[in-house]
Order: sequence, then C-alpha cells, then structure tokens
Amino acid sequence: MVRLMHLAGAIGFLVFAGISYWAWRKSELQKSYIPVEAEILASRVEQFRSATSGGAAGRSSVFRTMYRPRIRYAYEIGGVRYESEAIGAFSRSSSDPAAAENRVARYPEGSRVTAYVNPARHEDAVLERGVPAWIPAAFAAGGILWLTTWELAAWAVRRKSRAAPLSHSAA
Repeated sequence: MVRLMHLAGAIGFLVFAGISYWAWRKSELQKSYIPVEAEILASRVEQFRSATSGGAAGRSSVFRTMYRPRIRYAYEIGGVRYESEAIGAFSRSSSDPAAAENRVARYPEGSRVTAYVNPARHEDAVLERGVPAWIPAAFAAGGILWLTTWELAAWAVRRKSRAAPLSHSAA
C-alpha cells in the first residue's frame, strides 16, 4: 500500500513538473520569435457553452456560458501572406465577458499591430509572446504539494501499521 502511495506521489509530481517545464520552455522559445507587422482582420468575443463535471448527486454536468476573444490577423514574410488566430501560448476563456472584451479592445479590426513569428515555422505566430510567470510556478508548486500530500499519507499509513495493536486481556 505504501509503495503505491509513493508511486502515485511520484507520478503526479512528474506530471506537474512536465507541464511546468513545457510552459517555461514555450515561453523561452517565444522569446526568439521575430516581430512583424500584422493587420487585424477580425476581432470579436465568442460566446460558448462549456460543460463542467459534477455538481449535486444525480447531476452529470453543469453548463456554463463562457467567453473568449477571437482575433484573426494577417502578416507577410518574404512575400508570402500568412493568417493566424493564435493570441498567445494559452487560450484564455472566461465566464466573465469583460475579460474577453478587454482583450478584443486591444486589437480592433483594421488596426496594425506587432505579431511575433517563429523564425523556423512562419505559420506559427502569436500576438502576445511568452507565458505568464505564474503558470510554470503554479504547476511547480502544485507538483510539490501533490508529492508532499502523498508522502505524508504514506508516512501516516506506515506509522499506523507499525503501532503495536492494543490487546485486551480478560482478568
């Protein structure tokens, strides 16, 4: 039992650490993206329904109205025109329409902006480079918390199993 707890802790930690590393690596890679002028072709807030699990017993899903910015832009490199809808490394949707509206307001249709293009793959572009620093940090902290929780649980099980059983003797 204790070995399985150690294994669960280690696997969870590795998953959290892997996501943290991926986010950090993505951010580092985007630092090398080259700035190019782009034109905003379309800019709007998209509303959609998203299922969340759980809720009260007997309910399978709860649907929430969510909002995300949808921004399409075009840029040119070496005489070749490209289009993209990638804003940044992570898709950001929210149940708060103001968050999407604020992002869309920064990229009005017809405006000229700077896009950042992967020098090795010109079809890979973003409007906002990098990953917020809190994302890799949060996943790293989550991994440490996950591992600590499983290790403490394993310690408690091991401690309980080593405790001498109480014996009741008849007088």
